Amino acid sequence: MKIVFLTLAIAMLLAPSLGYARLDEALVLYYPFDEVKVDAVKDASPNKNDGVIKGTAKLVDGKFDKAIDLPSASFVEMQASDTLTGDLFKDGAFTIYAWINPSFAGSTWEHIWRSLPGPPKGHNTFFLNLDGRLSWRASVGGTWTVLCETAPGLVPKGEWTNVVVLGDTKNFKIFVNGKEAMKCEYKKTDGGNATYHFGGEGGESYAGAIDEAAVFSRALSEDEINKYLGGIKAAAVVPKGKLTAIWGTLKTGF
Repeated sequence: MKIVFLTLAIAMLLAPSLGYARLDEALVLYYPFDEVKVDAVKDASPNKNDGVIKGTAKLVDGKFDKAIDLPSASFVEMQASDTLTGDLFKDGAFTIYAWINPSFAGSTWEHIWRSLPGPPKGHNTFFLNLDGRLSWRASVGGTWTVLCETAPGLVPKGEWTNVVVLGDTKNFKIFVNGKEAMKCEYKKTDGGNATYHFGGEGGESYAGAIDEAAVFSRALSEDEINKYLGGIKAAAVVPKGKLTAIWGTLKTGF
């Protein structure tokens, strides 16, 4: 027990002066896009789901610090893994979260998130339309299906907008800037995805900036989504005052 106490004490002493970061354990992938080295995008979660830029991209001023700007037909590609599994969106809970600033210089339907290959695999895809609507689609029983779609006019050109799609095994929900925009009945999709993209290609290409892109292996609550609107890293920091309280509890316990 003394060893446990000593370990915790050292961790407290090494914590940053403002607090320490405690990321959600369900955070499967997290791209702050504050640094991009050549064509590599670093996953800031512990899961090492790093991405590779296909096409061209550059860092621009983001919603928080920096963001990645993707011209039409460029995207960030990730491979399915033990955590970002091929069946993550098949019949369980999930959340896809991102800040987007579209230029609408891509296609009519633009991929924010895409899963490959196509039907009969899951092909779970989060679309943005040029009219500002959002749509969640996937393969269901081998058939390409619109699972949940908002009204037009929710995402403007040239402005930062927070977009979220989630499934909680009862419903699919789409949120815009922390507010629920649409709720639809949950359906099991086909699964078996092998590759994932932020951004699109071909005839369904996203164009614009993306910041704070993340995937969770559970459905976030509305309160949690709104908490993350100030930044995922910022929300993960435990304040110094709380560290002091925890330290006091540890000392009392021993």
